[in-house]
Amino acid sequence: MSVDVSTLPVPPLPTLLNLNATVPDVIDVQKVASEWLIALSDALESNSPDDAAGLFIEDCWWRDMLALTWDFRTFHGAPEIRTFLHDRIEAVHPKAFKLRRDFLELQRPYEDLVWIRAVFDFETDTGIGFGIFRLVPTATGEWKAHVVYTIPREKRTPAQARAKSRSLGGRSEAGKGIREIRSCCVGHWRRTERLGNCCAFKEL
Repeated sequence: MSVDVSTLPVPPLPTLLNLNATVPDVIDVQKVASEWLIALSDALESNSPDDAAGLFIEDCWWRDMLALTWDFRTFHGAPEIRTFLHDRIEAVHPKAFKLRRDFLELQRPYEDLVWIRAVFDFETDTGIGFGIFRLVPTATGEWKAHVVYTIPREKRTPAQARAKSRSLGGRSEAGKGIREIRSCCVGHWRRTERLGNCCAFKEL
């Protein structure tokens, strides 16, 4: 069945006007991104979904591809993200968040559109993953997340997670599974992008 993309709703962009925000002349991008990721890590590891949701602007997105939900899911808005984290924190225990400093950048695609883009690694009880987030300025001067995207690099079933010691042949099969997951994620993402679902993810 064909889809008329022009009929799909387009989410509003996090412009400075919409956010009622300004951008300072000097920004310590690494400090801002690091502090935000530490706050997210603390909230998730202490099972505090309310605190985690407070790190997002109201019109925000979290796109998870198999990393935390074993599914392809998009959560829109701080209340949905709060519910999603409430349901999944205890199930997978996300932890060991680490910022990748070589993928950290302040981007300004338009004069009224500014964000900090960063990549991070993390672990769960069922595998190892990585993610991308975009932080935007707010009226209070605080930077909050507009977009978070999480995807697995290595995925294990609960039984595999308990059996951490694998033979070399087992690792080979695991590698095959990882490649299949990546291929599936890329294909799904391209289809999602064509449908115009959550345009904020078009670069990811």
